[in-house]
Amino acid sequence: RPDSGAQLPLFVLLFVGASLLGSSFELPLVLRDITGFASKICLVFALYMIGLQTSLASFRNIPIRLTLYAAGLWCLVAPLSLLIIKLSL
Repeated sequence: RPDSGAQLPLFVLLFVGASLLGSSFELPLVLRDITGFASKICLVFALYMIGLQTSLASFRNIPIRLTLYAAGLWCLVAPLSLLIIKLSL
């Protein structure tokens, strides 16, 4: 049966492709910075999803309004917390 074997995850193929592309061409510094930043965001998001033990499908079921509210709240609380920590040192 052709479907009885193990499937290769898409992210593995994308990683190999990005590695080959990155070693084949010299990317401009700006593009390297952008892709590095995007890579960090994806890694943090993946760790977040693993920590919550959730899937991308269940994450998509969260209403966008709730997601924006949570992100806005985080953008407000995180800098204020950092400011309080800096002022108390």
